[in-house]
Parts: sequence; structure tokens; C-alpha cells
Amino acid sequence: GITVDNAFVLGPEPGSALPAGGQAGAFLALTTPSNDRLVSVSAPGTAASVTVTGGQVDLPPYTLVNLGGPAPQIVLTGLTSPLTGGQTVMLVLNFATAGSFSVSVPVEPAAYDYATYPPPALPVPIPTATTNAKVKKKARASATAAASPSATP
Repeated sequence: GITVDNAFVLGPEPGSALPAGGQAGAFLALTTPSNDRLVSVSAPGTAASVTVTGGQVDLPPYTLVNLGGPAPQIVLTGLTSPLTGGQTVMLVLNFATAGSFSVSVPVEPAAYDYATYPPPALPVPIPTATTNAKVKKKARASATAAASPSATP
């Protein structure tokens, strides 16, 4: 079967919480005696969605596949409630051959060895030409409207 080692979710600094609706990175290492692939991850009751950056992860036999830090490769998005260090999170790992299984992982505070781990990167929207044109028109209209009243005594 598949072995999961060093699994944890990176929480906030001690004494604080990651907010509901926010993001958290998950870290783990996987090994398997036969070829397999990590297809997806979910966190029922904890996050609305989970993304594996780079897509599916191939697992060659008897090879450690480290999905560790410092930058998270598994990102929990849309946290359903605040998350603090000391809690546990259930992750469901879905594999192409081995199927799905659940693992309970601790939420580690961003302190000590984990203090230098960065939070998950925020998704950056990519503007389109149409969006830019609309924004420019709105900006001109608001600049003109704002300038007219201040120019009149």
C-alpha cells in the first residue's frame, strides 16, 4: 500500500487563526511499492476545494515523493471555519490505482521549523483586453466626474 509520512497542514502563527474563507498549505511525503498517481485531494468539512499545484502527481515504485515545503504543493482553499495550530484536519487522498483513503493530519503553527514556510500564493486574475478597455473607460468617466465638481466654485 501507499505510505504517507510527515503530513501536516501549516497553520497560522501561535495565538492567531487562519480565517474562514482563507487558504492553508498541506505538506506530506508519499511512497508506494508499485506505480500509482495522486489524482486529487479533498478536505471534507475543512475546505471548499483543494488544489494540487502542477496537477496529478506520479508515484514511481519505492521512490519517496516529497510534497513538502517550503512552498505548499497542496492548497486548501475556502476554509469552512477558522483554523488554528493544534487542530487536526481530515484529508482524502485519491489515487489512480489504490483508490481513496483518509488521513488525519495535524495543523502545525507557523513557528520553529515552519516559521519560514510561506503561505499559499494567492491566485492572480489574468485580465483580458476587453476587461482592460472597460476599466479604462470607467476610470476616465470617474476622473471626469470627480474633476467637474471640484473645478466649479
